[in-house]
Amino acid sequence: MIVLCSLVLSAMMLVTAGVVWVTQTEQGLRFAAAQAQDWVNSNSDQQLEFGRFQGTLWRGFDLEFVRWQQENTQVEAEQIRIAVDWSRLLDQMIRINTLSARVVRIDSPPTENDDPLVIPDRISVPVDLDLHQLRVQQLLINGEELKSLSAKVSIQSEQLSVHHFSLNVRDTQIDSSVEITLAKPYQITGEVNARRELDDLLLNAQLAATGSIERLELALNAKGENISKPDQTQNVQANAVLTLLGSNPFETVRLNAENFDPSNWLEGAPHASLAIVATVEPNDDFSESTGNFSIRNARPSTVQSGGLPLSLIQARFNLSLKEQRPEQLDLWVDELRLAEGKRQAGSANATIQWRAPKQLDHQDDSLDVLAGDMNFDIKTNNIDASVLARLPQRLALTSMIQGTKTGTQVRVERLQVRDRQAELLGKLQIDLVDKVPLDTQIELRKINPANYVPDAGPFLQGDLNGTASFTGVLIQSGKAGAVDPVGEIIVDLMNSRLANAPLKLLAKAHRGYVALD
Repeated sequence: MIVLCSLVLSAMMLVTAGVVWVTQTEQGLRFAAAQAQDWVNSNSDQQLEFGRFQGTLWRGFDLEFVRWQQENTQVEAEQIRIAVDWSRLLDQMIRINTLSARVVRIDSPPTENDDPLVIPDRISVPVDLDLHQLRVQQLLINGEELKSLSAKVSIQSEQLSVHHFSLNVRDTQIDSSVEITLAKPYQITGEVNARRELDDLLLNAQLAATGSIERLELALNAKGENISKPDQTQNVQANAVLTLLGSNPFETVRLNAENFDPSNWLEGAPHASLAIVATVEPNDDFSESTGNFSIRNARPSTVQSGGLPLSLIQARFNLSLKEQRPEQLDLWVDELRLAEGKRQAGSANATIQWRAPKQLDHQDDSLDVLAGDMNFDIKTNNIDASVLARLPQRLALTSMIQGTKTGTQVRVERLQVRDRQAELLGKLQIDLVDKVPLDTQIELRKINPANYVPDAGPFLQGDLNGTASFTGVLIQSGKAGAVDPVGEIIVDLMNSRLANAPLKLLAKAHRGYVALD
């Protein structure tokens, strides 16, 4: 019995000595890391590599780098600092005073995963965690750079808390906090603040979230403020209810914006001062959603000047779902006005009806919106296209365009465009396949080409009357984005003038052969 006790005591002393050696010495830490690295590399499809250690597990240590890879996913961190307070371990609490890295790189290419997302009833951790200070100087995710990440994280009693989260993304400072209960329905309370200085404009946005992963209420309040020019202050308010696990991702969305300038918020967007009101409301079973929106622009200007020539648009829509997929969309643009400053540049209205393509059982279940069928009816009244593109003079286009899209075929059954005395009538049929078959007929009445071609010379001054048609295909040419028509072209111009001279022309071209009369 004495011998057995002595053996047990000796074993305990050896284990204690081993634990002390691993936790209290640098050599022990390196040994433990080497063993972990060898075990992972030998017993899994993962690859793990540690750099040089300095310090101890008990007092804290610095790590030169760590690299981990599994298939196409790679994670690498450099100049890491870890300091753990082990005094609360007996209370089942791990307190990490410091976890920092100079650079963290995460490369994970997107993959197609058809497995449905399964939310567990609860997420349990063996011990509570208190991460007092998390810092990453530079975070690269698939090449996208994020700077100055910091946060305080804790997990206690099935409650995840993230406080003092801070991050800089493309010169935008983001601060947030969130608390999540790690059990269904996963109650969530959080807020996100974003701040950015753009020239003389200070942009601030606050997003508050309350509810659960099953039903989350969001409230957005954004402001763009110019301290020296209070009249240019921009305000945007939006409210939404998300149902991420339901058949429809949201219950309702409401948006209200004042003096909104898209160029301040979106790179490459036009300058404008928009007042936006929008509402989207689904029915009880989320099979149908109706909505409307109105946009007014206090400072309409031309596209060429980097502005938005829209002064007003009012529209309605109805969206129907079938088996959680878009089945039908009706859009009515009741009124659309164009302008440049106070100068009106015409109006338009439109009706568009879209129907989803029929899906066969053996086909891919993914939805291609462009594969659906469509009816469209567009009318314009005295549109001045000079606000949209550079033209020799102002126009007054009154037009009617009616057509359909069925499968890959687009038909314009009625095309009528008038510019004062000039008129163009036509029909068109085009198939959206490889060689793009095209069949079009056009009638010209009192068309002066010089009115529509920038920097037109005297040769283009004229009065064209007659017909033109093309039957053939459009083939990609050697130049990027250009196509060549291959087929039969017939031009019949009677009682016309060009370059201030009478013109009578009958021309036919077929695969490079041209006949003139």
